[in-house]
Amino acid sequence: MAKKKTKKTARRPARNEFNQYDVARRLREVAGDRTLRELGKETGANHETIRRYLDEGKPGVEFVHSFCKRFSVSADWLLGLKKR
Repeated sequence: MAKKKTKKTARRPARNEFNQYDVARRLREVAGDRTLRELGKETGANHETIRRYLDEGKPGVEFVHSFCKRFSVSADWLLGLKKR
């Protein structure tokens, strides 16, 4: 008998859980219409690395630091720990 394939859906984390997709959404929100190359020049990161961060929401600490400093946003907000 063949196994029935089920569609995987993303589970919404509990209120106090880390959600990488919220981080990606916040990164995109702040980045606005800037290109990946523009963001790379402004943060010192490779544009392909930034693409992954914007898609997956798993930025490295150095990127979070430079991004928050450059765009004057709180790392706590970016990571979902505080409201903007």
